[in-house]
Amino acid sequence: MNYFTEQNDLNKLDGISPKGPGFGKGKASILEMFVTSIIKVKNLAVTSMENRSKFVGYVIFIALLVAFMSYGVPMASKIISFGGFRNLFSEVVPQVKMEDGALKAEQTFEMKAGTINILLNTDIEEFELENLEYSGMYVTIGSQRTKMLMVTDVDDPSTYNVIYNYPNTLLFYDGFNNQSLMTMIPFIYIAHLIVFTLEAVIVAVKYLILAFVYALLTRAMTAFSKLSMTFSDAIRFCFMAQTTGILIVNTVSSFGQPLLEIIASIIGIVVTFVVIASAMTPHLADRDFIENLLNKFSGDDDDDDDDDSDDNDDDDKNNDQNNDHNNYSSDDFDKMFK
Repeated sequence: MNYFTEQNDLNKLDGISPKGPGFGKGKASILEMFVTSIIKVKNLAVTSMENRSKFVGYVIFIALLVAFMSYGVPMASKIISFGGFRNLFSEVVPQVKMEDGALKAEQTFEMKAGTINILLNTDIEEFELENLEYSGMYVTIGSQRTKMLMVTDVDDPSTYNVIYNYPNTLLFYDGFNNQSLMTMIPFIYIAHLIVFTLEAVIVAVKYLILAFVYALLTRAMTAFSKLSMTFSDAIRFCFMAQTTGILIVNTVSSFGQPLLEIIASIIGIVVTFVVIASAMTPHLADRDFIENLLNKFSGDDDDDDDDDSDDNDDDDKNNDQNNDHNNYSSDDFDKMFK
């Protein structure tokens, strides 16, 4: 590996930049950046710096990918499993009708949609804790009221929390039936799209915050390297370095096992630190480089040790040089955390 000596001369990075079509300064596509983050990790630091302008696009790509894995795929599989909403409302859901201010259904119904359990039982006016058999998130529909509930422990009444509680007369008009449900299908898809978008936004914010934390923890490595990497560069680099860990965590999360999710999260953190270390190894500064950089930060000048016998003019000249040197060092230090 050929290291370059000029800290700001990024043109000399060609010898260690990713190879192949589309790679080069600012020319990598989002997909190529994704592949680099997983396979060509030794090129990751350079790729993240050379494609700063595409970082927002990469964040959006990762956010949509994770939202698709965690929400889109499970929801799509559930919709396919019951043959679409039209088949669900006409063949699966029992016949319902709103009459005289009360909802009536031919039979009880239970369905799980993602992490939410949907219960329909019009033999009771509204669901209470004693009507639930296990913990979880519920949307319950009785003859008089519709509730959204969260129960942590069915044996502990204090864990019974009502998120919303609406009278059915507010939600359903008189004469409401299964045919009315089918007319609502477009709005149901729009609602799913909104939830998917919110999921993506949450993912983006979450991993940006984690990238900031990783950048703080590994700043010594990214700052004392032969790359002119500012703190904002380090954040972009650390976000991309999370890619493999993100895929591991969200793939395991799809199984819905809390213990496995915890283990996967730990593995994801370890993998991210390994990727960061592997990506920065080709750019580690040698001892002389670090000593010179530290001398700049401290403002020391060994040549001043023998100047005690100089006259006042020489002392003034040395003081001016030291002031210029200290200003330069301060600028360098500020740049590290820009």
